[in-house]
Amino acid sequence: MAKPRVVFDTNLFLRALINPKGVNAHLLQSLDRYLLITSPAILEEVIEVLSRPELLRSKAIAKLDAARMINLLRRAPLVTPTVTVTVCRDPDDNKFLEAAIAAKAEYLVTGDKDLRDIGEYEGVKIRSPAEFLQELAGQA
Repeated sequence: MAKPRVVFDTNLFLRALINPKGVNAHLLQSLDRYLLITSPAILEEVIEVLSRPELLRSKAIAKLDAARMINLLRRAPLVTPTVTVTVCRDPDDNKFLEAAIAAKAEYLVTGDKDLRDIGEYEGVKIRSPAEFLQELAGQA
């Protein structure tokens, strides 16, 4: 069976760094079970967020850990969206749906309520990290 194609929201990477024993970190430790895909806009946002000195200090995140997270995402296949999406309440979040559609992803995994409230879009299931892990376990 093919691995599901998955797009992650930026908050997932940040939360994984903040809580290395939490569900987001566990999800990133399970990379062999799915194919993580990104886009230039997502990669740019993750790099920008994980490079903020004040954020790293306030959340006690080591620069080395943030750099490892960025490198992990840089190794993911990159898609360039060709469709513009305008369905999310927060326009900044549409980039995740655009990437998921371009990737023909089965899942968009996010902790963002604006995205999760959509539920599913163009065949892309929008799940929280815990929901995605549960569905992934059911596919094993």
